[in-house]
Amino acid sequence: MKKRVELTEEAIRKYARKKESILEIGCGTGENLYNYVSWFGFNKAYCVEIATAAEDKIKEKGINPLILDVNTDKIPLANSSIDVIIFEEVIEHLYNSDLVMSEIKRLLRSEDGILILSTPNLSSWINRLVLLLGYQPFSHDVSFLGGFGRIKYKTQTNGHIKSFTLRAMINYLSFFNFKILEINGVEGDGISGFLAKVDSLFSKFPSLASHMFIVAKN
Repeated sequence: MKKRVELTEEAIRKYARKKESILEIGCGTGENLYNYVSWFGFNKAYCVEIATAAEDKIKEKGINPLILDVNTDKIPLANSSIDVIIFEEVIEHLYNSDLVMSEIKRLLRSEDGILILSTPNLSSWINRLVLLLGYQPFSHDVSFLGGFGRIKYKTQTNGHIKSFTLRAMINYLSFFNFKILEINGVEGDGISGFLAKVDSLFSKFPSLASHMFIVAKN
């Protein structure tokens, strides 16, 4: 199955009518965003990050860093000014995703702006299995102090405080009047051996895949 970066590249190529401006929410140090800018020739690139430590590395790549907390802060860009917004593996970490979704809606060009979103799937095959056995699903933490209730305890957590099933995400995007263009399943991280083969099989079915990958338009 294709990786998230490959799916993102394909989505931009297929659905972005204009390729003038791009914004990634949670770009880390900007490696993937830099590649998209290089491949497609975006004139303006912005990265929203909460960590000031990444700011210099983002600037080095010619990307404009916006250091803020999307749980509480609005994004200081003009209405209808962005062609592509990438929002991957971030929403599950937010306690106030409603604000950032409103901001995404505001920032995307009204006619043809596209949103590329991915997040773990609460109703994935492996989460259904461990829930059936009475364990905490992998996509959702109950504490930042440890992986309590997991089938295999780890002191390090994912920091996931919000989980979506595919149905819930479709409903959520619909609430903000997004039109879904494409839905794909993506394989999980850190799965190896026989389970990786099973996960690859289930990734062909978005409602059962470990992660969901959605392209939507304004």
